[in-house]
Amino acid sequence: MAASYNSLRHRQVLTADFEDVCQVDISLEGADYTLVTDGKDKDDQPVWKYQEEEIEIDSFQKELYALSVNSPEDYTTEKPSGKEEISLSLYLDNERCPQISIQLYRYDGNDCLALVNGKPFALIPRADAVDLIEAVNAIVLNGV
Repeated sequence: MAASYNSLRHRQVLTADFEDVCQVDISLEGADYTLVTDGKDKDDQPVWKYQEEEIEIDSFQKELYALSVNSPEDYTTEKPSGKEEISLSLYLDNERCPQISIQLYRYDGNDCLALVNGKPFALIPRADAVDLIEAVNAIVLNGV
């Protein structure tokens, strides 16, 4: 039975409930983007917008929650030395934790080093980081 500290830690980079997120600031390849909620739809779900245009955020949300640690050995306290792939600031409608920042840095060809609130968290599959980047690009380049 696994009972070490790392085997008991949460594996997802983002543990907050996405329903609490009201704004996401994204920094990607030198450009900054902001996604914001603007009211609720007829099903009482948040309406997300990018540059005043309503967007679908399901793919972005799915890829964000896909960022996770594969094994307890992937947790680290190592500082990033590679290129920043993407940086996110999530603003929450939550008094206890009003903001979460996530930065993903290239580690090697297979992994990215994730920092959460400025502290090293773990190595995550680089393919998951690329999928998140593609979800962001779909929103900001295609307006979907």
